[in-house]
Amino acid sequence: MATQFDATKNDLIVSMAQKYLADSALLMPYVRDLSMFAVKGAKSISVPKLSGFTVENRAFNAAGSTQVLNDSVDTIQLDKNAYISWAEDHSDIVQSTLNYRMLAVERAAKAQANYVDSQIMAGLIAAAGYSVNGGTPADITASAILDMREFIYDNGGVEAWNQAVLVVGTDSDKALLKLDEFKRADVYGAANIPSGVIGWVYGAPVVVHNGMAAQQALCFSKDGFGIAFQKNISMAEQPDVSLGTQGVRVAIDQLFGVGGLELGERGATSTTSPLIAKLTD
Repeated sequence: MATQFDATKNDLIVSMAQKYLADSALLMPYVRDLSMFAVKGAKSISVPKLSGFTVENRAFNAAGSTQVLNDSVDTIQLDKNAYISWAEDHSDIVQSTLNYRMLAVERAAKAQANYVDSQIMAGLIAAAGYSVNGGTPADITASAILDMREFIYDNGGVEAWNQAVLVVGTDSDKALLKLDEFKRADVYGAANIPSGVIGWVYGAPVVVHNGMAAQQALCFSKDGFGIAFQKNISMAEQPDVSLGTQGVRVAIDQLFGVGGLELGERGATSTTSPLIAKLTD
């Protein structure tokens, strides 16, 4: 009897799907990974946060005031049950030169990655505490970027800006490349667009995403938005005799949630974050 490696093959394919997801989800590296809180049985996670202290100039020979750190939480619902399924007719596949399963898994994982990015993007837009050109769409400018940078800097300081990213669409990518500020070596100390690719703007990386709507951009710090995976991407199959004796139905899914962080802090409303800015509504 020949040795079977079905389990190993399945693990290898799932590992490949996870790699495709990680490589294709452009925004995941720039948000806070809170998966450690998404334990079994939870329908949402609560991310704790504390208020800060205020320094006082205590008078000599007088008691100083006692301060209290108030704790609260940001809640992220684990409600993104991302699912893809397809059927395989192995009587047809056996006559094909393509490795259909591998190709299907690659495309499914990339579709899952696009879905993750779209949910992050929608959540960021909803949780933005500051909007430039609100209600009046316009091409991105150096001034608009500096306004968003100032907002992040004012609310989080240099630490927040060091973890910030600017996400633009393809039209804004083109608009940025037309600005002298982003092409002049004397502004940044080196060419800002080596090999024709936008790299950094005022110290923050620029990510070009074709899912971003025209004349929109997002600027945010990592501490302003989170993602939590309760179930990593996984795959299963079952027989489907409607497609013949070797027919199968395959599914790939994952369970996660996204949401803004630091909501209601430093002058932001209860549903917005002081560490997220957007170019337009």
